[in-house]
Order: sequence, then structure tokens, then C-alpha cells
Amino acid sequence: MPRQTTVAELTALRAPEVLSDERSSAEKQVFSVEAVLLGWKQETGEHGDHDFHLVLADPNDISRTMIAEVPAAECRGACSSLQAQRFVEVRQALTAQLAEPQAHFRRFTPAWVVRVEGVGFFDVFHGQIGVAENCMELHPLLKVEFVRQLSPAFPLPRRIEPPAEHHCGRLDREGRFADEE
Repeated sequence: MPRQTTVAELTALRAPEVLSDERSSAEKQVFSVEAVLLGWKQETGEHGDHDFHLVLADPNDISRTMIAEVPAAECRGACSSLQAQRFVEVRQALTAQLAEPQAHFRRFTPAWVVRVEGVGFFDVFHGQIGVAENCMELHPLLKVEFVRQLSPAFPLPRRIEPPAEHHCGRLDREGRFADEE
């Protein structure tokens, strides 16, 4: 059963100091969040995994953002997941409403209020668009529902920047998860 929460609550969680293959309790939980979908892109290029990268904002503080990602069917981990069909369905729902994402980030004007369900995931900081201060993401995203489109008069942030200061976990000194050999 998904746990109801907010972008503000998820982005206030304490990230593990060192990220490892052993997941925190937040990374073993499916969360349900109502948020403002500010924009998206498809991760392409040499290091891109073709995931859909969405930026979600807290409706009560539009400057508080986090990332949600929908794996591509060809993604190594997604192909073997028992949730693979859900990834396909979420991608179809997104493209049916928004058209295909591009390689560059596209802001929505006006933005959308969405209700999403996804698994918590602490990423490393690498200057991502929309990254939370603690690098918490919903990854993978398992469900999306378009609630309503906001008025064009709704005040959206002019720019979506990484936080000036972050409190994200880190990999070990060799760039591996701390418990990899």
C-alpha cells in the first residue's frame, strides 16, 4: 500500500551518508504524492539510459523540487523487474498527455498537478535539473494520474536550478557503493 506524503516531506528526509547496495527504509517504500509537474526530458546521449526524467514541485512551495524517473523498457534493471509492465503503462500515460519528451528539458507552461506513485531512491548529486537537497527521487515511478492543468497565471519558477547546498549521500572514494568489492 503506497504511503501518502508530500514533496516537502520526502525532500526533508535525511539521506544516508554513504550510499550502498543496502537500501534505507525510505528506499523500500512506495510513496503516493500530489505534486506540480514542472517539466521533463528523456535521458539520452552517451551516458543516458533513456529514462523519462520528471521534475515535481511541492504545491505549497513550488521552489521545493524533486525528480521522478520512469525506466525505459530497454534499461537493464527494468527489463527484469516484475514491474516492467507498469513502467510501460506510465510512459504511455505520460506520452499520451504530453507527447514524446525531448533530450533537452522542457518546462510545461502551464504546468500540471499530478498524483504519482513511486519507490523512494536516494541518488548521488550530479547537478541534475530539479534535484532535491537530499537527492531523494521517486525512481521508479509506478503510476501517474493527471489531476488538472494549472492556470497560465499560476506563478512558476523562472529557472529550475540545483540547490545551492545539498545533503546527499556519497559513493565511496573509488566511486562505488560503499559495500561493493
